[in-house]
Amino acid sequence: MGFQHVKMNRVYSNRALSILYNFLIHNGLQATSVFLPTNICHDVFFLLKHAGVKIIFLDIDKNELEINKEIAIENIGFNAKVILLWNHSYGNSHVPYDFFTEAKNKNPELIIIDDRCLCNPVDFQPNVNDSLIDLILYSTGYGKQVELNYGALGIVNDKYILPQDFYDFKKNIHKELKAALFSTDINNLSIKLEKVWIKLDNEMFHFNQYYNEVRNENIKWIDHKNKLSEIYYGELNEAFFINKRFNDWRFNILVKNKRDLMKRIFREDLFISNHYPSIGSIVERKSFPIAEWLHEHVLNLFIDKHYTEEMAYRTVEIINKYGNPI
Repeated sequence: MGFQHVKMNRVYSNRALSILYNFLIHNGLQATSVFLPTNICHDVFFLLKHAGVKIIFLDIDKNELEINKEIAIENIGFNAKVILLWNHSYGNSHVPYDFFTEAKNKNPELIIIDDRCLCNPVDFQPNVNDSLIDLILYSTGYGKQVELNYGALGIVNDKYILPQDFYDFKKNIHKELKAALFSTDINNLSIKLEKVWIKLDNEMFHFNQYYNEVRNENIKWIDHKNKLSEIYYGELNEAFFINKRFNDWRFNILVKNKRDLMKRIFREDLFISNHYPSIGSIVERKSFPIAEWLHEHVLNLFIDKHYTEEMAYRTVEIINKYGNPI
């Protein structure tokens, strides 16, 4: 089956989840099943639960660090309208167009959402192959490759309705939601989900002004971020390395003693982070072994404007001295 190249529209909003929510609500997709990587950001999970879709978690491929394609193909059906939310959870810019083609050949009713929120949004231009995809999301929020602390970009198939309504989480309830999720207080989680997502007055910022800010911020910090990457590549014991294509957003390493290493680094007023846990394991109380293994062993080293070269050198010193590579 071939796919007609369709018109793709550019959109922007206060955050990527606003674009996603508008896409679901205004196109009658609230009752649709969504196939979701189990190591998704908890905010995406909260939003989907609030929207009312049925979530089906999928485990991760240990080598590709993305949704296991074989499991996805087995589950997407043949002629059922379902959504596959593909997530670049390590900021890897590779888009699996061949897999998307295979999936849509099997199920022409499949809706593909490509979550590129951890990828660099500077190359925000749809290409010919993107016509396979129904919605593409980029983010410039906190902790993203280009960090403005607000804003999101999207590319959407022309057949969909997508108003520019702005939403956000109600901060106090959002904080309680995270506590409920990670304490596995599922009943409390369901109650709070009803009240956490609120519509805002539309924030008036113009696309050209916003996108110029995105490009300028990227240029401003690119040399600094490259220098941090050079420090990690040059000074870290290679035994900790993951494939370099997963290091665009943060520099990822594999260790046996994650918790001990994090404590040592925090004690020195430095920073390091977990990678996303398996949400499916928490809420469904079932095993997603690859995502659970990755959460237990992957650490993110920072490549951003908040981390100095001196901090990077000190972080490397601690990892080399106390870390246990896989």
